[in-house]
Amino acid sequence: MAFIMKKKLSETGLEDKKPKARATYAPTEATYKNDPNAFIANEVNVNKSLVTKGKGERDLGKNLQYSETVNPTPDFTEKELAESKPISDYNQESEWYNKYYGTPREGVELDPAKKELYETLSKQSSDASGKQVTSETIRKMINSTSDLRVFPGKSAEEGDASVKVKYDPKTGLYGNVGIGTSKDVLTGKENINEPWFTEELTHASNLDATQGRALQNFLFQNFDAFKGSGDSQVKDEDELSKVMYMTRGINRPEDSRNIGTEARKYLSRPEESYGGYNQFRAKLGFKQGDTYTPESLQEAIDRNPEIKEDRWLKAFGVENAAKALNEIASTSKKSDKTKSRFTRDTSRTA
Repeated sequence: MAFIMKKKLSETGLEDKKPKARATYAPTEATYKNDPNAFIANEVNVNKSLVTKGKGERDLGKNLQYSETVNPTPDFTEKELAESKPISDYNQESEWYNKYYGTPREGVELDPAKKELYETLSKQSSDASGKQVTSETIRKMINSTSDLRVFPGKSAEEGDASVKVKYDPKTGLYGNVGIGTSKDVLTGKENINEPWFTEELTHASNLDATQGRALQNFLFQNFDAFKGSGDSQVKDEDELSKVMYMTRGINRPEDSRNIGTEARKYLSRPEESYGGYNQFRAKLGFKQGDTYTPESLQEAIDRNPEIKEDRWLKAFGVENAAKALNEIASTSKKSDKTKSRFTRDTSRTA
C-alpha cells in the first residue's frame, strides 16, 4: 500500500520535479552578431578562439576590435625594445595581479587555490563566439602578460596608462604588445601605481573580455524589473541604458556616488567595467577567500580615502560591490546554492 501511495505522489509530479535551471551570467551568444566586420571571426579566423572589445562606449556589438583569446607572444622591433622596459621591472606595480592570479608557466603544477580560481574564471567566461573558455586557456591568458613590455610616456593621451596594440591587416586581429604609461610634466617621472597597473594587466591579458559580460550580467540581474519603470534612459538590451539606470542618481549633488555621464558611458563597456572592478579590488587589497557584507566593505572604504573615490565603486555602489566581490572571479566560500547562481552549466568550451 505504501508503495502505491509513493507511486501516486510521483505521478502528481512531486518526485519528478526538476531543479530550477541555473542562472547564466556568462552569456552564450556571440558578441559580434551585429558587427559589420563579423567576417573576421566567421571567415578569416574561423578556427581560432577570439575576443572582442569595443572602440567606444556605444560600440557594443559593432565596430569591434578582434583579438586572439590568448594573446600571442609579441614580436618587437629594435626601436620598440629600445624605448621600452621588460614588465619584470614593474614587479611592485604588478604585485596584486601576480599574487591574485599568478603567472605560472606551462608544466608547473598549480596549487589548489589557484586551480580553484581558474576553474571559477572558466565557469564565468565567454569568448567572442559565446563559448566557455577552459581553465587551461585562462592560465595561458594570465601567463601571456609576462611577455609584454612597458613603454614609459607612451600611454594614450586620455589615460594615465593604456595597453599598446599592433594590428595585423592579414587577419584583422589586434595583439597586445605592452602597457604605455604617462609621465609627470614637471618631474618626468612615470605616473603609475599598483591599481592602475592592475587594470592595464587585466586588459592586456584579455580577461576583461572573457569575464566582463558575466560581471555586467551580474550587476544588471534585476534589469527586467527596471523595464516599464517610465525611466526614459532604460531601453531593452541596451548596455549603456543599463549602466545609466543602475547609476541614475549619481549626478545629483546630494548623492555621494557622484560621477559624470562620460564615466558612466565608459563603464557601459564590459571590458572597462571588469578592468575597473580589478582596479577596485587592488585598492581594497582583496585576496582569495575574502568575503564582504555591505557593512564590512563600508568599514574598509572608510579606512581608505583612495577606495572612497574609486570610479567603479561610485558607479555601482557598496551593496552591489560587496555582492560582486563574493561571487565574480572569486573563490570566496559560499554555499553551493549561492555559488552556482553565478556560473554557467554548459559543455561548450573554447
